[in-house]
Amino acid sequence: MRWLRLTASCPLRQVLAAAVALVCLTMPLSLRADTGAAGGAWPDFALSMVAEVNLVREAVGVPALALDDRLAQAAQAHCEDMAANDFAGHRGSDGSFGPERGRRAGYPIRMFGENLQMGHTNPQDVVAAWMESPAHRENLLRPEVVHAGIGHVFLPTDSGRARYGHYWALVVAAPLP
Repeated sequence: MRWLRLTASCPLRQVLAAAVALVCLTMPLSLRADTGAAGGAWPDFALSMVAEVNLVREAVGVPALALDDRLAQAAQAHCEDMAANDFAGHRGSDGSFGPERGRRAGYPIRMFGENLQMGHTNPQDVVAAWMESPAHRENLLRPEVVHAGIGHVFLPTDSGRARYGHYWALVVAAPLP
């Protein structure tokens, strides 16, 4: 598959960046790990995604994952990067990979995994697709990981070359002791 790399001065890239910014304005700026606390709110897609993942983990006897705001920040930033720069992949447009993005967000990583999915419109279909892929399935079912971060960007008028519309990222991790 060939990717179109858009330069900073490209009008299409500027339109994509504006669309991503508009989508992100509808999301909470600060995600909190204590979802039960007054005022703490995870986006619906994150709650739905972690519920789906935890159902799968429970079915095979693996402990549930807890959402972590630092990992969510890393996952969301990567989704925004992919949508704005019209690519799909684990290497960010700045050359970074998932563990580096997690550390930059402040998570003390001991173990890390990242699943990406583009095009699917809901968390249920995303998790089902990951379960069909051995590498993605392995990330979902690792008993050693305890936290998750979930990112999602929807570009209703995705005019990039790939035209995915939906960009999803799930990061799972375990902290240093």
